[in-house]
Amino acid sequence: DILPDAVPPPTSPTIPADAVTFNGHAYKVFTEKFDWLTAKARCESLGGHLAFVESTEEQAFVDQISRGYVWLGATDAGGTWKHTDGRPVTFTNWTLSEPDKDPNIERCLVNVPSRWSSQVKQSHYAFIC
Repeated sequence: DILPDAVPPPTSPTIPADAVTFNGHAYKVFTEKFDWLTAKARCESLGGHLAFVESTEEQAFVDQISRGYVWLGATDAGGTWKHTDGRPVTFTNWTLSEPDKDPNIERCLVNVPSRWSSQVKQSHYAFIC
């Protein structure tokens, strides 16, 4: 029985059988296209997060498994690019003229083949957890 005031135990990550690993982390590409908030919620429902790209090696790996435009786990909410866990984005791989710097529009990170783009969170892309 669960007592009314009991806090449920934290969920452990559910790693999909077809996930691939890189540097000790599991990655899964989802080809369904969603807005950024829905993609973020889908990853979190599995106990994970939208993928972070933090090195040139990780960028090459993400490019290899995604083969297209995919949401990543960073946003410029508050005016500074941060990962969804709150850490600042320190490795960058922007396309020319990116990131968009309009202070009135929150942008989220999209991996385009070999580079990054900032897009409005209402756009629909595949995603990688």
